Amino acid sequence: MRFQELVPDGQMVLPFLGRKEKDYNGVFSSVLGAISELLNSMVLEGLVEEEKLDSFNIPCYAPSMEEAEAVINAQGLYDIIHIKMIESNRGNGASLAKRMRSTLEPLIVGHFGAGIVDELFSRFAMNAAEHLVKEKPNVDFLALRLKKKEQT
Repeated sequence: MRFQELVPDGQMVLPFLGRKEKDYNGVFSSVLGAISELLNSMVLEGLVEEEKLDSFNIPCYAPSMEEAEAVINAQGLYDIIHIKMIESNRGNGASLAKRMRSTLEPLIVGHFGAGIVDELFSRFAMNAAEHLVKEKPNVDFLALRLKKKEQT
């Protein structure tokens, strides 16, 4: 879709969750598991409808740099101008909550509405502070700068 929206030689930047390791190690499963637990507690408190929680799914996969390059090259629609792994410092629970909110907020607002976002990520920040001490997850981001190839 984005290919059709770009002018010839147009460029775009794509930031998304990524991972340094070739093999998937499940870091995102534990972070997303924490979001799931918090949403469940909000159901028990009557802040979120159970039916909405039951129908919510976060389609999340964090590719390695090699996987992202392979998919883009296989499509043949773009030239990769720049690709970079942005390592997050583990920081504190609040910084992890901000990074996860920047990624997940559109999905959560689209499914549950904007009313729960502040509360959810406030709770996530507190939960993440404890989680960081135990597991030290590293949530990194992949940034790609792509240029539309000339159509032949």
